[in-house]
Amino acid sequence: MEDFEELAVGLAQYCGGNPLALKVLGSSLTVRAQDDQWTQNNMIEVWRSRMNSLNSLKGDLDHKIQCVLRKSFESLPSHSLKELFLHIASLFIREARYEVEEVLENDNWHATYGVATLINRCLVTESRYGSLEMHKLLQDMASQIVSEESKDLAKLSRVWHKDEAYPLLRKGDGSERIEGLLVDMQEPEQWMTSEVSQISILVHLKLVL
Repeated sequence: MEDFEELAVGLAQYCGGNPLALKVLGSSLTVRAQDDQWTQNNMIEVWRSRMNSLNSLKGDLDHKIQCVLRKSFESLPSHSLKELFLHIASLFIREARYEVEEVLENDNWHATYGVATLINRCLVTESRYGSLEMHKLLQDMASQIVSEESKDLAKLSRVWHKDEAYPLLRKGDGSERIEGLLVDMQEPEQWMTSEVSQISILVHLKLVL
């Protein structure tokens, strides 16, 4: 559109031709029906603001691409959408979309709407078989976001590396903070101890069969 060409070229150059960065950044700059009236009427200002924000960042191309992904995550319009993204990244990759929505469809997650929004934002994709997928760069970003919560594993909201989950389960740590935990059912001796029954956490415990 008029006045957008120069900005579009600049944003594309910033992404360095990386397809994922282009998709995620482009989807975050699309006008949607649910956007407020000011945003709908002033999209070119939104584009300029995003361009200025990106240009202020330093680093190599890989760092810039990570910044594009991170800013797209941060631009999600609600806290619940950000939490849903992190939950899917940690526990529900390659799970059937309808099952994920059924499990997480409650007042806190609004998963049916949320999953659709994340797909529209290119932060999550749906495979031809109906499962939820996510690019490795986005999964790495989600892991980094969670790791920034604390240096103490027991104070993280999600733990999806089984070698980290087993000690927490055996010790009964993390009961007040952890919302998602990944364990392997093929290794029950690693985590099925008497202490496990003492953990009183509201957690989506993903069992890898």
